[in-house]
Amino acid sequence: MSRIQALLAAMAIALTHSQPAQALTVYRIGGENLPPPEIGGEFEFVQIPWVDVDPLSHGLADLVDLTQDSIAPLQMDANVNLTPKIKGELGGNIQWLQWIGWAVHEETEAFMWDEDPVTAYLGDGHFASHNPAQKHLRFNLGGRFLIDRLEFYPREEHLEDRFIEKFLIGHSDGDPLKDGTRDITIRNRLGVDDYFVAVEIEENTRGHIVIPMPRTPIETILFKGFENTRGIWEIAEFEIYAVGFAPEAEYRTNVIDLGSPVNIGRVEWSGRVDHSAGVALSMHAGDDVDPNNYWRFTFRGDERSRFASNGSVINLRAYQSLETAEKAGITHDTENWDFWSTPYDFNRFIGDASSDRPRR
Repeated sequence: MSRIQALLAAMAIALTHSQPAQALTVYRIGGENLPPPEIGGEFEFVQIPWVDVDPLSHGLADLVDLTQDSIAPLQMDANVNLTPKIKGELGGNIQWLQWIGWAVHEETEAFMWDEDPVTAYLGDGHFASHNPAQKHLRFNLGGRFLIDRLEFYPREEHLEDRFIEKFLIGHSDGDPLKDGTRDITIRNRLGVDDYFVAVEIEENTRGHIVIPMPRTPIETILFKGFENTRGIWEIAEFEIYAVGFAPEAEYRTNVIDLGSPVNIGRVEWSGRVDHSAGVALSMHAGDDVDPNNYWRFTFRGDERSRFASNGSVINLRAYQSLETAEKAGITHDTENWDFWSTPYDFNRFIGDASSDRPRR
């Protein structure tokens, strides 16, 4: 399995392995439009497209633009609103704050990102009847982006009379090492999270509000709206616009099953790294098709088990089918798999496999 993490440009990877009978097989990931490699003697060639990424086979393409020829970090269009894409395409979520904690947004809140400017969420104070006195929304983008701006506004006929007077916009990159150091803290019965403040407005009189955001990687955006002192406020659309390339992108191939233990030879690649970008290219190998161990709670104290209630070993598919409360975590299978190799020197375009013995 090969892993590419952080910023990267177009890249292709070649994996080789030799069997005891000296047969040679070359696996190439990407570069579908290139001819087979030129190697002396007979060999088997296996082409794997970049787009063949299956999470059930441990593949991953996070914020990556996939083509036949290359992979690269996703480039954002500053004129495309990300909010409607959060739950689906971006793999994030949008939540609102109740007394007990963050919860999935309600149907009326979805009016703010339904791309229909004639529907609106009404900030008439009903949200405070059995919940915090302010309206809190948390937009988890599913990854870190450079956010250009936020825009939100009421319906056109209410631009002059239903603007929000007081609000706060916060942001976080999700880095746990910064927890407890940010500007504001949001507490609830289930936990605490904190945010840097991008803007805090006390006396707004504008209908269409545009908030430039700091050019730092952002994973989560916080909206905190207060009740108006005069009349109600509404939001027809809450829009988030990103710019530039994704600050971090990750591509991981599916586990490549070689069929039996073999000697893994060279790893080769080709690509381009632009100025100020970086690539961490690693690989690891193992003796089976799953590099992880999966655990479930047995509900006997703190006991965890790798076995299902029917006695079978829990695999990825079985783990995903467990109830949330049953999931006790995923750990690396150190018995059957190597750890990820130290990142290769990208500019060398060749490296030795990290395994010191035949692997499957």
